[in-house]
Amino acid sequence: MENVLPILIADAPEALIELCGVNVLERLLRILQRLGFRRAIVFSTTPEIVGTELAKRSWAREKVIADLVPRANGPLTGQLLLEQIPSDCFLIVPGNIYCDSRLLAALCAKDSPAALVDSNPPEFAQSLIRNPCGPALVTREFLFALSPAAPFFAELRNTVDTHKMDIVDAATEDDYIVTMRRRVRPVCFPCVGACGRSVFRRRPSRTAAWLSESFSIPPKKERSTYRLICTRRSKRESSHFFAKRESHRTKLRLPVSS
Repeated sequence: MENVLPILIADAPEALIELCGVNVLERLLRILQRLGFRRAIVFSTTPEIVGTELAKRSWAREKVIADLVPRANGPLTGQLLLEQIPSDCFLIVPGNIYCDSRLLAALCAKDSPAALVDSNPPEFAQSLIRNPCGPALVTREFLFALSPAAPFFAELRNTVDTHKMDIVDAATEDDYIVTMRRRVRPVCFPCVGACGRSVFRRRPSRTAAWLSESFSIPPKKERSTYRLICTRRSKRESSHFFAKRESHRTKLRLPVSS
């Protein structure tokens, strides 16, 4: 991934929609840091608003340097990317989407330009997911082949529809998370509908329920440990809890005198 430069297309207010208490731009930057990226470029038609958000301190993305590049109103074009970015390989991500980190990692692992698609969306997200989903790995050679003035994402869709570039299919990616010891389907969907409003206003219960279920503590956790995680206990209370439990187990192991 060291040769790939992430490009976020972030315009307010879409990029600042909150998902589980964190806006989607902040969430994307956190994901990039976890993937090992240390620099990203943020294109925005609202640089004042987005710049204020980027200036906020955040330990979860403090290692990522986000360079804000203002751009004029209008669609993003391949020519603009070529003029503004001195790199050979880009990971282009719309700033108004939720995207699983595993899907972005799969894109970066490709040796040639590739776009993210989802051939079999889960039921709750069928009306949300579009193809291509938005994120794409492209090179300068790929951008040179596009029409200079044509919108980039329209050109990307045409290229995918005509099978002229590789794809990463979210439906076929491994959905098992080792650290959680469970299967969580990776998805990528826009947080803004066609009307320009947050999709969570229309279906908050199903989306929130899926997110809560996806990132909750797995059921295989020991019940006593799970109880400590889910309640607010001080260190003294926690120590007393474990000491009491060990004392009880010791008594059970002691031989009974006759």
